[in-house]
Amino acid sequence: MGTIGIAVSALIGLMILGYGFRRWSNGTWSAKLFGWLIMLYGFYFSVFTGSYSSLLLPGIGSIGLGAAVGGTVGWAASAIIGTIGVVTGGVGIAIGIVGMVTIGAALGAVGAGSGGFGIKTTTYFLITPWFWVPLILIGIFLIFRSNKTKTSQIETK
Repeated sequence: MGTIGIAVSALIGLMILGYGFRRWSNGTWSAKLFGWLIMLYGFYFSVFTGSYSSLLLPGIGSIGLGAAVGGTVGWAASAIIGTIGVVTGGVGIAIGIVGMVTIGAALGAVGAGSGGFGIKTTTYFLITPWFWVPLILIGIFLIFRSNKTKTSQIETK
């Protein structure tokens, strides 16, 4: 629903509320019925929502930060453990501090980069709650207010 549709809907609703208020002030409608109409009109406005989806891509900053943290973890692991010897298929390789930092930085960058991919959907109100929440509260007030008789209506003989 576009902006014109919302404006027309709001105008029609305000006209209905104006008619109801005029009938209520003349005494032909009860305050409880008028309260229900106002509250339902507020609930009607609360369901107008819009949404948009956006593709999220990781930023250079997050990938760089992931690589830096991974490299730091690799450096700390190498400082604590020392050189690691890996033997595969009869070939022995010694992985020192440079290798541990490189492996940690690569894994950190891949982890940070893969965590930033995705589709994000954001939902928002088309009509601000500053408009429809007071309508609901006014309607609740009119529904549950006390029905006291006015002293001017009591006839004295």
